[in-house]
Amino acid sequence: MSRSLRSKIERLEQSSGVRDPNRVFVMWCRPDQDEDAVLQAAADQGLFAPDEKRMVSCCHWKGLEPMPKPRWTTWDELRSEDLRYMIDSDKARFVRDGLATAEEMDELEREILHPGRGQDVRVMIKGRRKSS
Repeated sequence: MSRSLRSKIERLEQSSGVRDPNRVFVMWCRPDQDEDAVLQAAADQGLFAPDEKRMVSCCHWKGLEPMPKPRWTTWDELRSEDLRYMIDSDKARFVRDGLATAEEMDELEREILHPGRGQDVRVMIKGRRKSS
């Protein structure tokens, strides 16, 4: 990422009230639970403030070990398994909400994991979001 682009993103984050873009509130739910309902219940319990919602992630837990407790953390502190579950949940959510097809999400994941390979589908997903 170029220095000027990084600078613009940092200014935007500061002006929008995001103090630490690396900080995220992570919570988990069982695969049979609705992530949005779990997230709303957590907000109702005061686990995070309404203005912090953009820094909150609720994902399906697929691990064999007990589900971790909800917590504030950073992207760097998350284990690779946690990130894998988060990617899987986000992909399913985008497809379920009609923001992307499964094929587009697979291609986007490949682009994220291997930059420069494959078609960049972010423009297609962004266009679909506007038309919804």
